[in-house]
Amino acid sequence: MVTPALFTSNISTSDSIRIATRGIGSQGEYGAVTELAREFGISRPTVYEKVRRGQEALGQAFGQTSRQKVLATVDVDESTLRRAVVSAYTEGPNSVRDVQALVWAFYGVHVGYGKIYEIIEEAERKAAEFNRSVSLAGVRAAALDELFSQGDPVLAGLDLDSDYLFLLEHREGRSGEDWAAALGEKKARGLDLQVAVKDAGTGLAAGVSAVFPNAQQRDDAFHVRWQMGQVQQRLEKQALAALAELLAAEDAYEKARTGPEPRYSVGQTVRRAREEFDRRSDRLDAFERLAAEAGEAMEFIGFDTESKRCGGRQAEIIVAVAERMAALGGKRVRQVARYLKNRAAGLAVYMDDLWQKVE
Repeated sequence: MVTPALFTSNISTSDSIRIATRGIGSQGEYGAVTELAREFGISRPTVYEKVRRGQEALGQAFGQTSRQKVLATVDVDESTLRRAVVSAYTEGPNSVRDVQALVWAFYGVHVGYGKIYEIIEEAERKAAEFNRSVSLAGVRAAALDELFSQGDPVLAGLDLDSDYLFLLEHREGRSGEDWAAALGEKKARGLDLQVAVKDAGTGLAAGVSAVFPNAQQRDDAFHVRWQMGQVQQRLEKQALAALAELLAAEDAYEKARTGPEPRYSVGQTVRRAREEFDRRSDRLDAFERLAAEAGEAMEFIGFDTESKRCGGRQAEIIVAVAERMAALGGKRVRQVARYLKNRAAGLAVYMDDLWQKVE
């Protein structure tokens, strides 16, 4: 409930002072407000309001004599309160307890949990009604992806021209049927995708093909760059571990060499550690160069030559880079190389369309 601006309880001035002073003195103590409400036969919000007024009175009595400049005065009516609750809940995001604390801090108004839930539920209902009324006829190019909330998939779609989030739907699965059902409902509201930017998810691709068979499906560059970055970090850790082993072996060799009886086996350990470090560092360097080549091949234009790039040719370059990358060996390296090779056409196809618009 919301604390009213005027009291309706018949409490004497002396009792109000006692409630305010005791409430101020017991702030932070568990159950203090409930005890005061029970003792004086009033509600908890009434206790909060009397404590607030007591704090204001004490502040005026003992505060600074020079008042600060008043920037604004706000009347907290019902609409202001509802707007504050919804804003605090969605912009944070904040919990219900956080919303309650923020409203009290900004307006000095205590709002109960039930009132906050009622305001939020009404806002969600109205937002859902509004979303269902929006025509999607203007959405032609969209980015589609799968999010996860507590382990469950949430299918999302973003209009690339306006950044309008036209799809955000919780589903039990993320198969082609799930995507087809979600996109089919949007198609009934005017959605007519011509371009779908996505990752390598097979269910997503199947759903787009089922509902929009003529839409061009492009692969996003983020996922392949992120996967190459993960593999590169792994190779770096392996190279650093090999370097640590080499340094430890060299230290052991120096101690053995200066001792009374140098040991041949320690020298062999150093040799093997150096070979392992060289092998891993060379592999890391080679992967870094190929990852950079792949990233360059996905760019719209080569700034070194300022040459016009076509999607078909750049896709061939990406495939060639992927094949050289796979030759480095290693399970994770081959996996990212296979991903890069399979997505080559989708990664480069945007170039032809973009050149048409530029020309």
